[in-house]
Formats: sequence, C-alpha cells, structure tokens
Amino acid sequence: MRGFAIALTALVLFPLAANAEAWDVHLDDQRNGLVLLGMPDEPENDTDLWILCRKDGRFDVGAGANDGIGKGKGEHVSATFAAGGKTAVLHGVSRESVNFQMTGGTELVTTIARDDALFAVLAAGKPIKMGRTTFAAPGAALSKFLAGCPAKK
Repeated sequence: MRGFAIALTALVLFPLAANAEAWDVHLDDQRNGLVLLGMPDEPENDTDLWILCRKDGRFDVGAGANDGIGKGKGEHVSATFAAGGKTAVLHGVSRESVNFQMTGGTELVTTIARDDALFAVLAAGKPIKMGRTTFAAPGAALSKFLAGCPAKK
C-alpha cells in the first residue's frame, strides 16, 4: 500500500516540475539564421520555443509545436509565457512546424522586438510555464544567443 501511495504522489506532483529542456544556439539552415532552440530532452519531440535573429534587429518566434497551438492553417492564436513573476503574451498565427511531417506539430509564429516581454520571462531563470507545459529556462544559452544577434541597423 505504501508503494502505491508513493507512486500516486509522484504521478500527481510530476506535472508540477519543469520538464528537462535541451537549449541550443546554432545556425539553422531550415530557418536561415542564428536560432535559440528549446525542446524537450527526449527523442521524437517538437520544439517548445525557437527564436531567430533577423537582420533588421527583430526576432521571428515559433512557440508551442511540441503541444500544438492552433490547427496550422494560418488562424490567429496566442500563447502566454510566465516565469519568476514575469509574463509575456505572444499573438501570431498558427502554422505547421518544420518538424510537422514527423511530429504533427503546429505552432504560433510571430515577430517581436528586442525589448519584448518574452525576453524578460526567459531571463528570469525560473521554470517557464506556457499553456499546459512547464520547461526549464534557457540559462546561458539566452545570453549567447542575444550576443550573436545584431542590434537594429
């Protein structure tokens, strides 16, 4: 009986913990530029968040492909990110992720400025809540990414 109680407690508390997240900064051929990419540290998942540096100093963002946001048909969608008392709401359109053929993922896609509240959420250093997903903060990967992005010209 005690083993059952421990297992049940683990199942109840597990969703409250941040999922292991693999954060990477790299030149991405599919998105054509420097990208900060966060996805679950498990095989065959889609991205929780990607951010691409644009030459004009703004950022293209894709969010929620691992959970699916919208139907991927260009409809208007939004997502709220929260961490460490900071909140950011992104508004954009839904489209199929670059991994759609493998995962069926659909994501919110939008463009943001360098001073967008999303960066404050990511920099809070606390687990990030988006919809029904909670994932680890990007840590040093965020600083590395922003250092590699040009300011507005």
